[in-house]
Amino acid sequence: FSAGNNPAGMAGLEAASIGVSSMSFYGFSDLTNTWLAAAIPTNSGTFGTSLQYLGDATFNQAKLGLAYGRRLGEQVQIGVQIDYCQTRVNEIGTGNAFTFDAGLQFEPIDGLTTAARVFNPVRASAGEGFAEERLPTLFAIGAAYEPSEGMLLLAEAEQSLDNELNLKMGIEVPLVEEL
Repeated sequence: FSAGNNPAGMAGLEAASIGVSSMSFYGFSDLTNTWLAAAIPTNSGTFGTSLQYLGDATFNQAKLGLAYGRRLGEQVQIGVQIDYCQTRVNEIGTGNAFTFDAGLQFEPIDGLTTAARVFNPVRASAGEGFAEERLPTLFAIGAAYEPSEGMLLLAEAEQSLDNELNLKMGIEVPLVEEL
């Protein structure tokens, strides 16, 4: 899902990939977040696209992105994405906007990857129907560490200009060997 999060992450792909995800928050079908992402590596870098949809017929947000990621040497990957964002609120209208996001990944040692990304640094408006509203501007830094094969420790700090700092942490551990 690098095409929709940090486009620099696509640069390390060795084969084409597709990802699909859908989840409902708090068990409400009105709060369903659906993702589709695809990336194709070439000799010139990796090209990707992503589509994200959140909401229902009353309120929804959609984001379509076209991304490019490239490796700069063995340790550095960069990426940029152009985003088309749509916000629709029943009885208010629809807003359409263009913005971009960019990312960087750095692998200082084997097993440790650090990353940074920014979304909407230009503070684009949410669109003609929402002239006073702005798309969120997000800055994030994170790290992934693989202390042993199959185990991954993750951490991210994300800051929006309009909200408090959001800290995220996770661990991936294989529970079952491949079938």
